[in-house]
Amino acid sequence: MLSCRVNKVMAAALMLLFTALYLSASSKKVWSTNVAKLGYEGDRKRTIVRWRGHYVVIGSSRFIRDDKDRKCVLAFDPNQPLLVFDVVARKQAPREVLGDYAQEWEPPRAHKNFYPCQDKDRYRPLAEIISPELSYGSDYDKRQFVVYSNGKEKYRISPDEFGCWDICVVSNRTGSRFAILEKGQSWGTKIATALQPWLDDYPTDKKVIRVFAAQSGKKLFELAWAEPQPCPAPSFDDSERVAFSDDGEMLAVLGDHGELRVFRILDDR
Repeated sequence: MLSCRVNKVMAAALMLLFTALYLSASSKKVWSTNVAKLGYEGDRKRTIVRWRGHYVVIGSSRFIRDDKDRKCVLAFDPNQPLLVFDVVARKQAPREVLGDYAQEWEPPRAHKNFYPCQDKDRYRPLAEIISPELSYGSDYDKRQFVVYSNGKEKYRISPDEFGCWDICVVSNRTGSRFAILEKGQSWGTKIATALQPWLDDYPTDKKVIRVFAAQSGKKLFELAWAEPQPCPAPSFDDSERVAFSDDGEMLAVLGDHGELRVFRILDDR
């Protein structure tokens, strides 16, 4: 029987390969920093990343009541650490620069939550919406992601082998772009799993982000990496660590090891 250590070694080797592939597209990378070195310790349940203007913010989630619109809104927990980064200046900024924006970090319109707020520990989409015109769903028999325009099928996308991680789909506020967040196995983990057919579960150590133009379905960007995980496989990742800027031109990704990467997504790929 192969040990967890062997699995980790294989996954680490694959991570180097994924990193090399990623560097080949580094012209799209704008900036990166390691938030773990700054002392931030997020978790797999409450960590969220949001944009506000040219700032990227990392913190812990908290659900608050919006009595005016009678809904439950996801906001940053003021009692937990909060990191703010100025993407233009490429440096950390004091949290005071957010001003009154601190409680306005609501994800795109697809993610509305209604009462009650108490005991809510995950952000569940009420409607699978990309924009006022576009919605999405799944064809489970064909394992395809389907986009609809005003209720009529517009196009289909084939997802990865193991489905989604995080909240599966992230879009920018205008709905012009969206990303599908997928999880799977690196080749090292696939080999290790094949040599252990008696395993009851199939740990995943690969994550993929694919960005699409919402109207055409054209793929604009893809980022894949392998992240070794402890054995047995950890619980499902409920954090929200991928976020678009409002116009969809920038994408912030916080990896499991604490590296924040910001990319500029171009149309001319």
